[in-house]
Amino acid sequence: MFWLACLVAAVVLGVCAGAAVGKSTDSGSAGIGAGIVVVIVLCVLVSLPFGIRIINPGEAGVQMAFGSFTGDPLPNGMHIVAPWIQVTKYPTKVREYTMDHTSGEGQKQGDDSIAVLCKDRLQMQIDCTVFYTPKVEKLNWIHANMGQHYMEIYLRPLIRKIIPEVFGQFDAMAVSTSGREEACKLAEKMLTPEFDKMGITLTEVNLRHIQPPEQVLNAISAKLAAVETAKQAEFEAQGMVAKAKGEAEANKLRQVSITPMLIQWEQIQANKTMAGSKNSKIIIIPSGSSPNLIVQP
Repeated sequence: MFWLACLVAAVVLGVCAGAAVGKSTDSGSAGIGAGIVVVIVLCVLVSLPFGIRIINPGEAGVQMAFGSFTGDPLPNGMHIVAPWIQVTKYPTKVREYTMDHTSGEGQKQGDDSIAVLCKDRLQMQIDCTVFYTPKVEKLNWIHANMGQHYMEIYLRPLIRKIIPEVFGQFDAMAVSTSGREEACKLAEKMLTPEFDKMGITLTEVNLRHIQPPEQVLNAISAKLAAVETAKQAEFEAQGMVAKAKGEAEANKLRQVSITPMLIQWEQIQANKTMAGSKNSKIIIIPSGSSPNLIVQP
């Protein structure tokens, strides 16, 4: 331990200083007193920097001395502790762990997506991001049982075990379309109690880039096309019904507006028009209440 080495050096310097004082004054007691004072001052000066610990915002510090915990985790701020206490910092703000098919997107290089087998026995690859934060009051337990790399060692295998179980409850087509949000909620429900056991708060599970097999994509395209065709047919049928209703209303209006006098008036106007024509014709107007017009060239 560097602090202990500095402390030994301070004691040696104090003893040497005391010996020098005693030799110069020919007084052993004066040398001893001076040596003690020098040792104390040097020990304080050496120990003070090692006893000041700064915990940044979004962190907490686990305190240990000689293999044992010495108290609760330190919150953010400046703290004065014994120099021999070792403080290990843990991030306490929300963190994310990503398993992605794209190189450089997640914590692992290369394709790190999760292979899942759906309820209909179709396999697909998905990306997953988990948002989490350790509980401050559980940091001592986390440090003792899992260590600083708890996410990589314990939580990552757990996630890659639970997510396939989630997709095993959905058909490939359903989870590729409207069922993605439901799958995310089920994943959160199944992972939350497991995270709690480890002193971790699960904030969110995000499942994305769900790539179904080609036959599922073809089925989805066919389904969407069928839905679009049905909507178009329904629209055209509504148009035909509206047109038929319009014609029926027009016929009703015509029946109300057409009277015998109007018909006779229209016939007279037609006779006048035809009489002015240069073509040869014969116009016969029979007698009766509703005369007919017969034209023969």
